[in-house]
Amino acid sequence: MASPRRQRIIACSVFAALYVFCAQAAHGQEQAAALLRKAETLIAAKKYSEALGVYESLVAAHPSCAEAYRGIVTCYGQLGNPHGAVKYMDSLCLEYPQRAEVFYGRGVALYTVGKYDAAAAAFKQAVTLNPELAAAWNNAAVIEHFVRRDYAAARQYYEKAITVGTRTGNTAVTEIARTNLANLPRPEDQRPLSLEEFMNTFISRAEARDEGGLRNIVLSQKENAEQAMDWLLSKALRAHAAGAADEESVSADLANLLAAEYAAVHASDALKKKYQEYAGLDAERKKAAARGEALCARAAEREQQGMPGEAAAAYREAISCFERSGRRQSLGRAQLSLGDAHRAAKDYRSAFDAYGKALTVFMELRDEPRKALALTSMGIAGSLLGRHEEALDFLKRALAVYAALKDEEAAAAVRRNIELVQERLRSARTGGT
Repeated sequence: MASPRRQRIIACSVFAALYVFCAQAAHGQEQAAALLRKAETLIAAKKYSEALGVYESLVAAHPSCAEAYRGIVTCYGQLGNPHGAVKYMDSLCLEYPQRAEVFYGRGVALYTVGKYDAAAAAFKQAVTLNPELAAAWNNAAVIEHFVRRDYAAARQYYEKAITVGTRTGNTAVTEIARTNLANLPRPEDQRPLSLEEFMNTFISRAEARDEGGLRNIVLSQKENAEQAMDWLLSKALRAHAAGAADEESVSADLANLLAAEYAAVHASDALKKKYQEYAGLDAERKKAAARGEALCARAAEREQQGMPGEAAAAYREAISCFERSGRRQSLGRAQLSLGDAHRAAKDYRSAFDAYGKALTVFMELRDEPRKALALTSMGIAGSLLGRHEEALDFLKRALAVYAALKDEEAAAAVRRNIELVQERLRSARTGGT
């Protein structure tokens, strides 16, 4: 056993070493903070190449600085090379396979280029390596919330981010996670709603100025929100045609609010474009558009009554109205409906032509769901005309769009159509029936 004097010497040595270690750690933190401020100043000045160099030096000297990895991704993006950030992070992961912050950076880079599944895996690897990395918990939650729509998982990850962020003093991440957690859809908004139920709820929350409630229902009820936009604008047009200015104003204001909420939660300006198209109409074009809507409603009734010829005539007149009004979305939808009416009348040539005109409109508008629908319809009509190879091309293009949209139900239906057309093609080649 060491003498008391020897014990005092050992204790002093330990304390001295501890002091040096703490002093070095503090100096390292100060150095990292200084480099981080320098890089942020360069980004503010739009000197992205210089900022990238500072960030790379920062992660080399202080690899646990998670903010630096996000900064690197920002710089690559601003320099027009977001995939460069992915390659850089991939190289770091190979070099430091046990470094949680590197996998966090890889997740940020992958998220930026739209590879959400791979990004989610990277964030989960990060928190496996370091459960105290609040930013990775928060980013994993964001993917579940806004991409996968798995709100239960998102809630779990946000709560973990808040717990870890509070414990580690990461107030920025904690505040973001708290805000996003508050904006998760309410359970009552996640159940299937009819369009009428959606509209009643949306209007009541708008009147109550319940911003969180509006955001929640639009997030949870994406398809209903899209249908509600068409309904509100049609109602506004009908009100204008009837001279009901107050009713038109109310419907238009609700449509504008819906478009803004949709853009905020779905990162899409599709509804804003519809509203702007309506807002840009003068009085005469509004009347023409309202006339077109009425004709489409009449045509739909004729279809239900088994009168495809009369339905087609009404759709053609509606198309003329929409062309005069400049309402491109309505024009494309009317062309699709005209194609359906021709197909019901077994006029496959006219159906194919109408679908083709609809496709042109939706490609111009970059309306991917309706573009896929037009492609599918052209494939079906083409096959009915005996143009099987051409039909397969349209169907495969439709399938690619649905796959990109992650609409598995629609994709499955197209796959069945592809199989059917392939069977017809084989039969035609072998002289079968």
